[in-house]
Amino acid sequence: MICEVRPKPDVVDTLRWVESPYVGDPFESELRELHRQLDAAKPGQPVPPSSRAAFSYRELQEHVLPRLSEKAGIRLQCMPAIHACILANDHPEMSDGRSTEWREEISASHAIISGRSDRGPIHHLYFDSKDDPYINRGFRLCTILGPADPTSASSPNAYRNS
Repeated sequence: MICEVRPKPDVVDTLRWVESPYVGDPFESELRELHRQLDAAKPGQPVPPSSRAAFSYRELQEHVLPRLSEKAGIRLQCMPAIHACILANDHPEMSDGRSTEWREEISASHAIISGRSDRGPIHHLYFDSKDDPYINRGFRLCTILGPADPTSASSPNAYRNS
């Protein structure tokens, strides 16, 4: 896997709890366009246009990750909880701040989230509705390297199928 381990953005201020953008995000122009397209129907306070916040998990899966993957030329996904927890041991800056991050789907209606420091660092997991576009919740990217077919003999997961 290749995973982002840079510091997680904090919220803009303690009154609005809007997640700040990542500094120097390579997907800034795509995020601006995605917010322009997807935010019109959302009530509430706007987020900075280059922030990764305020996308629901469904929007991430259907619109955001495909667009960012297209730019990157690789399939990107939200960093799974197990990888975030392990990496945070060596990179505690991943946990700092009051914003949260989407992790992975756990049911048709819910996904795992983590990261808000007043509820616990990145390893403190909880879940929420996949349709809620919280202004303090973003996402961290990763990609899995190797064959796309998990049954391939050269796949690192091939042993699971034998």
